[in-house]
Amino acid sequence: MSNSLKLLSKTIGAPVDVNPATGNPPLWKMALDVERCIGCHACSVACKVEHAVPLGRYRTKVYYWEHGKFPEVKRNFLPTLCMQCEDAPCLKACPNNGKSLCAKGQSGPTINDYPERILFPMKRVGKRGEGKWMRITWDEAHAEIARRIRKAMDEGKPEEVAIQIGRSRLAEEMGRFLNAIGSPSLFNHRALCSSNKRAANYASLGETDWESGDFERSKYIIDFGANVYEAHQGAIHAAKRIICGRYDNGAKFVYFDVRLSNTAGRADEWFAPNPGSDGARFSRQPRRPRGQRGLNPAAAQVRSLDNSPAREHNRAP
Repeated sequence: MSNSLKLLSKTIGAPVDVNPATGNPPLWKMALDVERCIGCHACSVACKVEHAVPLGRYRTKVYYWEHGKFPEVKRNFLPTLCMQCEDAPCLKACPNNGKSLCAKGQSGPTINDYPERILFPMKRVGKRGEGKWMRITWDEAHAEIARRIRKAMDEGKPEEVAIQIGRSRLAEEMGRFLNAIGSPSLFNHRALCSSNKRAANYASLGETDWESGDFERSKYIIDFGANVYEAHQGAIHAAKRIICGRYDNGAKFVYFDVRLSNTAGRADEWFAPNPGSDGARFSRQPRRPRGQRGLNPAAAQVRSLDNSPAREHNRAP
C-alpha cells in the first residue's frame, strides 16, 4: 500500500482495500469543508516548501472572497489543491486535520537556504509599495541609520528613534543605547503583542499567563481583538477549539475588531468599534438583564473616547 493510501486509511479511520471488481485500489476524491477553513495558508506554504516551488508561483492556493455590504459582510475561503501527491504535505499541514503548525512554522526551514532570502542591506529607491530596492554596503547602511538618528536628536525628537527587539535578549544593551540618545522607545515582543491580553487575564483570572479557553464546549464565545484565525499566540490551537465549538457544539462566535480580518469575516457577529471604545462596550455588557440572550443592545450605542458615535456592528444572517 502506498504512503498516500496509508495516510488516507489512518485519516478516515477505515482500511483502504483494493476494488474486488478490478483488483486495483479504489479511486478517491478529496472533500473539503470550506466552512471550517480559516484562510491560514498553511497548506499553500507546506506545498511550496516541500516541493521548492519558485518565488511567485503556487501549486496550492487559497482564494478569498467577500460578500455583502457593511455591516452585513462575510469573508469566505476556497482552498484549491492539486491532489496529485502520494504523501500530500497540505493534508498534514491543515489545522483542521488535527495538526498544529502554522504557515510561518511550515516555512521555517527556508530561513537557511531560500534563494530569495535577504542577505545584504537593501535601500528603497522607489515609492513605498513599489518594491524597488538597491543593494548597499554595510558601511552605507550604518551611515544612513546614524544620519537619521542624528537628525531626530538635532530636531529635539529623540523619541522618534525606536527599536523593536522581538524576543531577543538584548534589552539591556539596546536600552543603554537609547538612553544615550534620549529615547524611551524600546519595544519587546510583549509590548506589541500580549500585554493587553495579559492585563485582561490578570484582572479576570488573577494570573497573566496564556488563557486556555474551553471553546470546544462553549455555547457563546466573545472575542475582543484576538485574531485567532490569522495572528495570535497559540492561534492554531485556539482556532481549532473555536471551530470545533462552532460546528460541532453549535457555539455562537462574536468578535470585536476595527477591521475586517479573517476572524471577523468568519464570525457569527462582527462588531467594528471605533478605536478606544471597545473597553467601554465591555464595561456595560454585564448590565444586561438576566434571562435575555445575546449582547447588550446598549453596547452598540457606546461612544468612543473622542466622543464620536461608534460604528454599527455587523450581524451575520
